[in-house]
Amino acid sequence: MIEVRRLGGIAAVSAVLMLILLGCELTLMSTTPWWPRWLRNDWAVVESQGFTVVSQQIADVVRPRADQQEPSLGVLIGASQAWWDVDSAALESGVRPRRQWLRLAVLGASMVELETFERLLIDRAGVRPKSMIIGMSLGMLARSETYRKPEIPDWSEVKLGRIVSYLRQFRFRAVEWELRWLVGNVFNTCFPNRTRIQLRLQSRLQRARLALSESLGQPFTAVAAPRKEPSQWKTWAIGQKTPESVREELEMERSEGRFDPSLYSPASEASQSLVEMVRLARSVGAGPVIVLMPAASAFRHELPPEARRSLNTALREAFGASVPRVIDMEPSIPDELFLDLHHLSRDGRAVFTSKLVDELNRADESMTSP
Repeated sequence: MIEVRRLGGIAAVSAVLMLILLGCELTLMSTTPWWPRWLRNDWAVVESQGFTVVSQQIADVVRPRADQQEPSLGVLIGASQAWWDVDSAALESGVRPRRQWLRLAVLGASMVELETFERLLIDRAGVRPKSMIIGMSLGMLARSETYRKPEIPDWSEVKLGRIVSYLRQFRFRAVEWELRWLVGNVFNTCFPNRTRIQLRLQSRLQRARLALSESLGQPFTAVAAPRKEPSQWKTWAIGQKTPESVREELEMERSEGRFDPSLYSPASEASQSLVEMVRLARSVGAGPVIVLMPAASAFRHELPPEARRSLNTALREAFGASVPRVIDMEPSIPDELFLDLHHLSRDGRAVFTSKLVDELNRADESMTSP
């Protein structure tokens, strides 16, 4: 006969081991740029890895230099479009006056998170850029830092037909993501709310490290190892869009509230984060320019007018006659040069960057500090 006392002991030891393993996993994911791929989920990219990637890019800028000269720095900050849709070499060679450009771009970032990253750059690392470009989609004004908290999904739909389609198109990276979601579904079924808990803890642990190092007077490079733009972004490819993929993306955008007029307001968390980003940039002499990034016509047609109205009202109420320049590039690229609703093909990126450089050179008086 099995003793109940022994079963209790086994259960206690198992619980302790699980807590140790969980602690090791969270420590790995919050303090290093690497963690087991089979445990990773999409949502972790936004806060935790995003914090790590941005910290590493900033550390690369502030690390000691042999000539001890601070570079004339321009910053392009935004979500994935700021990385995918802009040719950094063309930006650096074309915009006047010449700058070394730092792109702080994080997959799926909200305006609230972009404000956090800008404060990390200016307040924590002490970087003083000469120019600041805020690359955004109007749809980002429907997002807040809290939009993921109540409805982070623990289950990702995996369709066999979609995997077969990706294989036929030789889109092996997309197949890998589907299989990763499949494994994630198993873990999330066994451990409900794992995704929500993991996301919040990763983020808080990373921020705690930054706060501790600051309280100890350590330089920013003591927290983050210098690293340039994340190379892993260059390896994943978006396939050519299809009517089905456009419909799926529109449904995803709709589920996240981008087409809900009630979520847009000049007083919202997202709108006020944009206002604070402008104020912070101006406080260090980096005249900001807001760039509305390209969007496919299907997205623009669904976006409610409240989105643009919220942007204009928030800026006007905050800055009056000194409203920062807004460069509207949303309709600047034809649909055939998009890979999805927001990301451009190689040709589209070249066309957009050329147009962006021309617009920025016209705006250089508002972009540059003395």
